[in-house]
Amino acid sequence: MSRAYFAAKERDNACLIAAITEQMKTESASKEFDLYAEQTFLDNIMRGGLPITLDGKIIYLYYRKHGDMERDYNDFKLQPTYFSQGNGNYRDINQNRRNDVFFNPNVAEDNIVRFFNLVQLDGYNPLVVLCSQYVIKSNEQAQQLIARHFRTPNPELPALLAKPFMVGLLLKAIENEKLEYKTTPLAFATDLLEQAEVNDDANHGEGFWIDHAFYNTDLLESFEAIFPDRLSGLLYDQNIFTYFDNDHVVLPRSAKYVLSGGQVRQFQSVVQDHDKRSLINHRTSEPNKVRTKHGQDGVYKTNLMGKLLTIIANKAASFDAAGIGLEMEAEKPDWYDALNGLPGLLGSSLSETLELKRLSQYTLDHLDAKRPVNIPVEVKELITTLDSKLGTLDNFDYWDTATTAKEEYREKTKLGIGGEEVAFKPEEITGFLNKVIARCTGAAEKVLKLYGNYFTYFINEAAEYEKIGKELKIKKFNQRPLPLFLEGFVHALKVEQDKHIPELVRKSPLYDKKLKMFKVNAPLAETSLEIGRARVFTPGWLENESIWLHMEYKYLLELLKAGCYQDFFSAFKTTLVPFMNPKTYKRSILENSSFIVSSANPNKENHGRGFVARLSGGAAEFIDIWLIMMTGKKIFSVDEKGLLTFKLAPILPAWLFKQGKLSFRLFGEIEVLLLNPKKKNTFGQDGVKPIGYKLSLDGNEVEISSPLIKEPYSKLIRERKVSRIVVSLA
Repeated sequence: MSRAYFAAKERDNACLIAAITEQMKTESASKEFDLYAEQTFLDNIMRGGLPITLDGKIIYLYYRKHGDMERDYNDFKLQPTYFSQGNGNYRDINQNRRNDVFFNPNVAEDNIVRFFNLVQLDGYNPLVVLCSQYVIKSNEQAQQLIARHFRTPNPELPALLAKPFMVGLLLKAIENEKLEYKTTPLAFATDLLEQAEVNDDANHGEGFWIDHAFYNTDLLESFEAIFPDRLSGLLYDQNIFTYFDNDHVVLPRSAKYVLSGGQVRQFQSVVQDHDKRSLINHRTSEPNKVRTKHGQDGVYKTNLMGKLLTIIANKAASFDAAGIGLEMEAEKPDWYDALNGLPGLLGSSLSETLELKRLSQYTLDHLDAKRPVNIPVEVKELITTLDSKLGTLDNFDYWDTATTAKEEYREKTKLGIGGEEVAFKPEEITGFLNKVIARCTGAAEKVLKLYGNYFTYFINEAAEYEKIGKELKIKKFNQRPLPLFLEGFVHALKVEQDKHIPELVRKSPLYDKKLKMFKVNAPLAETSLEIGRARVFTPGWLENESIWLHMEYKYLLELLKAGCYQDFFSAFKTTLVPFMNPKTYKRSILENSSFIVSSANPNKENHGRGFVARLSGGAAEFIDIWLIMMTGKKIFSVDEKGLLTFKLAPILPAWLFKQGKLSFRLFGEIEVLLLNPKKKNTFGQDGVKPIGYKLSLDGNEVEISSPLIKEPYSKLIRERKVSRIVVSLA
């Protein structure tokens, strides 16, 4: 291969990257901010994937697990094929796709279906998300497809299409066989996606994290921001939702509580069930989908509202015995992986309690008062038991009753469901959800009353227990919180109307006064080594008292969403990477780090220095921040007549406008120019707001003298038929 070949490939790569980053092109008064936005968008798609549209169908490219060359244990796979895809973890891909619908509206409900369908009957999900596979079940359909696209079809091709295949690998196989096209490989791939059924599969991986299902709330909120007119139909009218059938199960308390050093622990909570494994392995199609008749009949399908209620029921049955956190009962913690020892200590987390409140409130807000929801009778039995106890003040009694009901439910549904459904009436759903919300609210109030702050994590020590044969039956718990973690405040900002949270954080050990940044946790020196790897790191390093960029960005995002604009913008220039001093950060200020060494570290020379470049969730949080700053995010709504409206509500500081102008891309294509002649903030009492728009459409300009754009222009914007929007602020 010649030097010219490599030079051409380098140019191709540069063009590809430019085409991708163009979708988040920003022109403000800060060149660093603009370039950082583009680089962060690229990082985000390298972990979550880039959605491309082929004749209305979505396929994701490039995604993989982290992708760190610096961390060899984060090995990843990326196919060297057309339409290249890789493997990734459920939470990582889910959160990095959170806002894809804002850059490509054709994504629509694609990720909602994909990630909700990976949730199991027990509310958990497999870890490893695999490449999308496709199948054409009709032989006649396959023959017609082949006839349309090939001059000399291979007789083995129909059989290949009848089994799950990956598009890129199939195209490569066809290329290797030198089959002659009537059309083109792209035309064939487009037709293939149109005709085929998608199969998004996954592998169990290891354990179950207690936070994963709640990332789906973000997907719902993003979808609603773009398609509010389609949300009800998605919730109620599409019986396309299934349950992932996993051969791993969570053990009951009788099988997982053990004595270790005279203390009750739970070390092995998740095991492979051999009956389930055999059942799944003997299926000839869609092996990992829950069946009726306890695994012996057809795939069970439901609507999204039914699935939401199943998730909420499972989580509502998982409160700890103090009534504060949700239990880490399945070997894994939540987002904070470095507390990997906490599940063994019967740990629990307030974060997921607050997320349960958020999901329950979202479900309640979108409930149709006239439509019952059909759910499996087994789920209804669990909900009925919970409903009878949710109002109790005896938290231990609730824990024991709810956990017993959950264990019985899991045993009944281990191989599948019976198939009988019950109509859950709207008034019954309302009552149940209100009780769940009240219990979550009570948990947050109790934390503040007992401990005086939003403590996140708790050890639940078995103070009294009875040994019956090999079984340990706990009679009483003593709960104690771990030191403060930033994560608890992040989730509290989402659902608790508490304007004191920013002050609580600033006055806590979480605030790094030297760097004016926010640490991931307070000092852990007084805690046991048993809590996990976080405890063994030097303070200020890795997951112990460092500035963990992803969590700091999560906090910034929630400040912005909660309307704490003064707190958000006062931290903006001291926490965002593009505004850091490169001499201190010691790497490009256009790229994220895994963590920044805090002033808690004994090596002062490293304070403020970034370590371990990584494709992190921080990219997803920044994109969310960027979207809210540029658009307000909730850009579409439905008026009283049921018609679609469009409105921008940017939240931008005056200093970010360049000579009164700022531009960005909406939906990856539409150039939006904000005109701010008064050079004021776009928030606060004296802030300027949109008062009119000028739309470029088919070579013509349409002027709208209103802060609100109605149909037909609102729909034309969503369909990306408008090429430019000029927004007047006053």
